[in-house]
Parts: sequence; structure tokens; C-alpha cells
Amino acid sequence: MYAKSTHKRNWIWESPEALAEQRRVVNKRFVALLQTHLDERHVFPTSEEELVNHRLLCQRGIRFAKEFLPKLPPPVLWIAFTFFKRFYTKVSALQLATPPKTMLMVCIFHAAKVYDHELRMGTFVAHLKTIDEEDIRMLEPILMRELNYELVVHTPYKAFEGHLLEMKTRLPLLEFDLEELRPHAMEFFEKALISDAMLLYAPTHIAYAAVKYALEKCDKPVEILKDFLYRFLDLDEANCSEEDREQAQKVLSRVNTIFDMVLEQCVPIPDDDKTNSIECRIHDVYLLIDNIDERMGSDSPFQQYLKLDDSDSD
Repeated sequence: MYAKSTHKRNWIWESPEALAEQRRVVNKRFVALLQTHLDERHVFPTSEEELVNHRLLCQRGIRFAKEFLPKLPPPVLWIAFTFFKRFYTKVSALQLATPPKTMLMVCIFHAAKVYDHELRMGTFVAHLKTIDEEDIRMLEPILMRELNYELVVHTPYKAFEGHLLEMKTRLPLLEFDLEELRPHAMEFFEKALISDAMLLYAPTHIAYAAVKYALEKCDKPVEILKDFLYRFLDLDEANCSEEDREQAQKVLSRVNTIFDMVLEQCVPIPDDDKTNSIECRIHDVYLLIDNIDERMGSDSPFQQYLKLDDSDSD
């Protein structure tokens, strides 16, 4: 159950501000360690720039999944992107001399395992240009370690199916087929993959937001969602207590927040000189780390940071 899962306990942040602060801390911690071993000051990519790069990679990852054969089930992609986003709340993109795009592919392959979707490594790497089987074997343990081996991910797809079934039961007089909502809800979930929704909100609330999106796309009154929620909670809006009304309004407010956030954060990031510059600057850090490793060996800040992570994971 989601309520008792490590998903809720360890991987849901209280607010977007708390999540942004976590990313800043991770970025600054690594930059501080690295800077102490450099002869001159460097301007490194910020956590905000890392996030831009990650969202651009998520856009590319969605395109990759659409072209991948055999087709990946939607929950595999949701689990993969959740792993990817969780990983980079623990590790800066500057830290590992491995591009985030490589780690995203590792997350997709590992998510297929977690979902019990058969995906042979040979088949998977055949779709990749710069990643081989050895890369995946090397990075999978690092991924699992940074996730604290907590691989449970509750996706919104099952919640959506439950909502749709309940709507068919509790709203029998609707003058349209509720199945019309399904493709638009799937479209919303795809948009949500780029956003931070999976790190901030419960899957059932993300599914409610998908229902709202689908109702709007079908030109149906969004009041249907409010009516359904009151019936689902066994409340009479006209006669329920103030406490019950506040509970329902709190859920609706959260759904509206998710809806707005997903549509704001899913706006395509242009693959232009600015975003390519961020990617190049991240790569420049890898070259800098390589030079430090050659000069300092096991005493390099990069090696020290990995040792700190190992001790934290024990």
C-alpha cells in the first residue's frame, strides 16, 4: 500500500521549495569538495541548470521510448523516470563521470526488471548508440545504492483505472462514454513524466489531475470531478460537515496544483545553443575530474566523495 510504502515515507518532498533546496545542497556539496582542490575558481553548472538538462533528457527519453520496439508499458517509463529523478536528488550530475543521459537509459532498463517486463539486455543496447552492456552492469549497482535499494514505485495508472471504474459506478447518468477520457489521461501522464509531480504528490492525486485534464480535453464540465469526489467520499455537498467539506476541498486544491504544475513544467525545452552549452559545461567538469584523478589518485575529491557515499549507504 502506498500509505505505508518507502515511496511515501522517503521519496515524497513536502513542497517544491524543499525539493529545490535538496538539489541545491547536493550540487553545492560536491562543488565545494571539488573547488578545494583546484588552483583557481571555476564557475560550475548550478542545480537549476542541472534540472534544465534533466528535463531536456526526459523529453528525449520519451521520444526514445515511443520508437523502442518491442513497446515498453507506460508504467515502466514512469518507474524509470522516478528512479532517474530520485537518483539526482542524491547525486549531482557533476559527480559521476557518466552523462545523465546514460543513467536515464540504465533507469529504463532497471525499471523493466522491477516491473517484471521482459527486456533482454542485448535487445536494449541494440537501440543505443553510445552505451554498451558493460556500462549498464557498472551503473546499475550505483543506481540501486543511491536509491537505498528502495525500488518500490507506485504509478498513477492503477489509480486512474480505479477512478474510472468508480466513476462508471457512481455517475451512471453521464451522457458520454467515460472511456473517452482514457487517451487524454495517458497524454497527461506522459507530460507528467517531465515534471516533478512524482516526487511531490501521491499517485491517486496525480490520477485525479489526469481526469481533470481529460475532461477539459473532451469539453466536459470539470465539475464532474468534484461531483465524483464527493460521492466517492460518501459526502453530500449540501449537508456535509465543514470538516468534511474542507477535506474534499483540500484534495481538489491539490489536484489543481498538480494540474497547473504539470502543464507548466512540461513546456518543451528547446534543444538549442543554451541547453547544449549546459551539457558541454557538465562534460567539462568530467574532464576536470579526470585531470584531478590523474594528479592526485585516490586522494582526489572525486574519489573522496564516492567513499563518503559508500559509508552513507552501509
